[in-house]
Amino acid sequence: MNSILDHIQKICAGFPLFLEVYIFWSILYKETPNDLDVLLIYKDLSEEILKEKERLWILLAMITDLPIDFTLLSQVELQETAFLEKIKHYIKIK
Repeated sequence: MNSILDHIQKICAGFPLFLEVYIFWSILYKETPNDLDVLLIYKDLSEEILKEKERLWILLAMITDLPIDFTLLSQVELQETAFLEKIKHYIKIK
């Protein structure tokens, strides 16, 4: 699993519009995860952010057969929703 997380981290480094990237839930604690859950944090939502999400999906799909689920939140939404506090298993990869 560390190998896939290393690949994800390298890929996400090429996406400056995503200020922070977290991986969470089953891929971190299950031997056979259900999917790849990715939290993308941005400053302001734009068409460019949505295009970058699609480009990121394409690159991640090349390294995993798992379904990929994205959650996109602004920095403000991340704080307001306390999203990270609500989930138990996550790591920050960017």
